[in-house]
Amino acid sequence: KARELADSKQLEALDFWMNGESQDENRKIEEVMAVFEALDIRNQAREAMMQYHNEAMGHLAAVKVADAKKKGLMELSEMLFNRDF
Repeated sequence: KARELADSKQLEALDFWMNGESQDENRKIEEVMAVFEALDIRNQAREAMMQYHNEAMGHLAAVKVADAKKKGLMELSEMLFNRDF
């Protein structure tokens, strides 16, 4: 998604840091994260996660099984969706 949203300068930075063989891994992480933050990639990812989660919950709700049998899977899904990363 970052490549779709990036301007030419950001694309150049991403290409340099993602495709190059940097000796300074910490700087590489900092530079890529700076581009991601400028592009608000965290919120973009969160929105995509929400769409997929809602779609999955809709499919799970359509399964013709007692809700009690779906409970564990629904709880796991909620836990994964709400985890911090």
